[in-house]
Order: sequence, then structure tokens, then C-alpha cells
Amino acid sequence: MLCSNLRFLVVEDHQFQRSSLVRLLDALGADAVYSAEDGNTALQVIHDPDRRVDVVISDLAMPGMDGMEFIRHLSETGERVSLILASALQHDLLGSIAN
Repeated sequence: MLCSNLRFLVVEDHQFQRSSLVRLLDALGADAVYSAEDGNTALQVIHDPDRRVDVVISDLAMPGMDGMEFIRHLSETGERVSLILASALQHDLLGSIAN
């Protein structure tokens, strides 16, 4: 599947990292790229029928609703999305989260 056929949601609390990912996905020709600074805002995007999402790229360490809580809520929505974890957490911790 080409990037141009995918709609992304970038969930990252650091503005520089969030905007860098958004610009990269735009440059790769993504169909749509949405962004959120925390889990609460990300869930608003997920629930918006006008902003369909295929792939979520999420940080884990965020204020408010962190990435772990967001992932739990995301799984409860029943939405079929792919998830990419983008985090500086230790490798063994990321592995346990992935499981």
C-alpha cells in the first residue's frame, strides 16, 4: 500500500517532534496527516467521522492521558488502525508494552 493511500495520526506532546513527523509524512505523500498533543486530543480525532485514520504514530510519555492509556482506549473503540510506537523509553519496556 502506498503512503498516498494512508491517513495518519501523530500523537506527540513535543511540538518540534510532532511537526517534524507531520512534515515527513506530508513529504512522503500521505493522503491526510492529523496531529494531537496528547491522548485526549487523539481520541477526539479517532472519534471524528470526518477524519478517518489508518495509522497512529504515538509517543508513550505524555502529560494528561499518556500513550499507554491512549492505546487502551484506542483498543476499546474497535477502530482498525495500525500502531507505531515512537518513544525514547528503554527497549525492554517498549517490548513489554508491545505485548
